[in-house]
Amino acid sequence: MDLTMDYAMEKLTFLTQISPRLHTRRALAIFALTFASVFLIFGHLTLSNPAILPPSKGHTQRAANHNTKSAQNPLFPDRSRKDIGNIPNIIHFVHFMLPEETTFDLRFREWVAIYSAHYYMNPKIIYIHTNVPEKEVDDLLQKSNSPWTQALTNIPEIKFNYHEPIEMTSNSVTVDHIAHKTDFARLEVLVKFGGIYLDDDSYILRPLHQFRSTGFENVMGLQADNLICPSAILSTKNNKFTRVFLELMDTEYDTSWVKHSVELMTILSVEFSDQPHTLLRLPHESFFPYSWNHDDLVTIYQVHDRSESAGPATPNKPVANTTAFIEHFQSEPPPETWHVDWRTSYILHGWNHMAQEYSDHLFGVYKDITFSYVMARSSNFARAVYPSVKHAWDSGMLDHLKTDSADDDATLLGEDLLLGNDV
Repeated sequence: MDLTMDYAMEKLTFLTQISPRLHTRRALAIFALTFASVFLIFGHLTLSNPAILPPSKGHTQRAANHNTKSAQNPLFPDRSRKDIGNIPNIIHFVHFMLPEETTFDLRFREWVAIYSAHYYMNPKIIYIHTNVPEKEVDDLLQKSNSPWTQALTNIPEIKFNYHEPIEMTSNSVTVDHIAHKTDFARLEVLVKFGGIYLDDDSYILRPLHQFRSTGFENVMGLQADNLICPSAILSTKNNKFTRVFLELMDTEYDTSWVKHSVELMTILSVEFSDQPHTLLRLPHESFFPYSWNHDDLVTIYQVHDRSESAGPATPNKPVANTTAFIEHFQSEPPPETWHVDWRTSYILHGWNHMAQEYSDHLFGVYKDITFSYVMARSSNFARAVYPSVKHAWDSGMLDHLKTDSADDDATLLGEDLLLGNDV
């Protein structure tokens, strides 16, 4: 299935040929969200409450426990953040197996998403919601020949949870596609548990604790086309927005790709925008800095000359000393480089299913997102996720790879790491 073409055609239909019942709301929702989100987030939030987006502590240390005590929210002075409660530090992934699958074979790119959540969030639990009965999980894990399945079991917070995928809506519409089953499951687990939902190609790049304690019940991000994307959601347990979203998803689902998810979520985000503490919308740079378009995928994944690989995208400036910062800023212009500056992004959504369509020219000799590809740091994606993968290596989480000669991912340029060389 050409998902890029499907999405483009459905978005065109969404904007020009939507049903009369929802035409006005959908059109107004997209217009209002596009016009107002930049003013709301960059203007009002930043000026009124600069603590919402504090400076990053960097990639070199694991996230510390976040101080949940906070002052009254200046946006809504009638109600304090403490009254709302923090979004739980629980991570959710959904991994439904297909009938023909007989082992739980995790790929490296999926393991990176899970480990990055472990590294940056230090969560209470990382749930893997699956359609495999609990008594069968251990057997499937042991049968797997994937070294990344073994690496997954080394993460202490991992907990498999049986979740029955939807088969049919209340309108008797069959839900066949695994991605659509996941659309329903993400809302079901957030209503039940609260926490942080991530697609298996959503990679945390910096701690998200500040978003857990803003006083909002839901924190979501715009994607490049100014629609809300459900691939990364922070949410309190059983709140009104997620309950309404889940109930309407059941009636709106018609087997099309995004009507019941991206489009519906965008409409509801506007409908609920006047409700205090309900929903914080972040600009696309925060969670979805690039799109699924070919040129953006090239920016994310393209392999470059290895001699230019190491080092930050921009020189570090001594911000604490304002005089030194100004002098450095004026004397050191940004370098010309292919490096993306990831400092304004907290999550990188990789659009992996789209990237695989161009794997031949995106990943070069690596052919895919592999251990070697990341350790070489010759792409923007590799540079973004490298700190968490390097941490896994240094902490012993990947010790089984050091002696596993059958591991194809321990080859090519990544072999430098296995030989003990500094990469």
